[in-house]
Amino acid sequence: MLTELPAHLPSFMPAERYALLSLFILAASGTPGPGNMALAALGGTHGPTRTLPFLAGMLVGFTTTLWLAAAGLLALISSVPVLQGALQLACFAYILYLAWIIAFARAGTVSGSAASRAPGFLRGLWVHPLNPKAYAMQIAALSQFAAPDHYLRDVSIISLTFVVLGGGANFCWAMAGTLMARLAGAPSRLRAINVTLAALMVASTMASLLIA
Repeated sequence: MLTELPAHLPSFMPAERYALLSLFILAASGTPGPGNMALAALGGTHGPTRTLPFLAGMLVGFTTTLWLAAAGLLALISSVPVLQGALQLACFAYILYLAWIIAFARAGTVSGSAASRAPGFLRGLWVHPLNPKAYAMQIAALSQFAAPDHYLRDVSIISLTFVVLGGGANFCWAMAGTLMARLAGAPSRLRAINVTLAALMVASTMASLLIA
């Protein structure tokens, strides 16, 4: 005789917990960090539409590392000092590389050659896998909002919510960068903004590495 299934199998996390998860994701994704500083600078230099491939890469990279964290692989890496040190070094080197590109990028029009060189999907893909802030966000979200008895369901919900709400918050930074560029007017002022945002990228990464 088959065992009877429960009359009600929850398909979604409790509303109160999901509301707190949403607030957490909006707050965590909306605060300054390497990815948001990059989006602000790219939005000002190339326009918000041309930042979308870069943002898509960021979201795919974030989702990938979130599932790796859920599987326990990031904890395994963190338990090996050599691997953790190599990851941190790679993180800082990549952020320096990205900051250099952003600081010395030339603004372009929709049809201009400079605009066509806007960093795309692949450069965005590595922002979060090499970003200590992303790891901290993911571990906090999983530990607080993924129930052990509904782990796969909750990780899926967390992942999708990060893409929708977090991606929306990220795109707001690109829009803000576009607004700053319009207010700046002169190319020299836009260059100063980009250099400042690039420096903030590096500074936020250094702070994350020191905390980690």
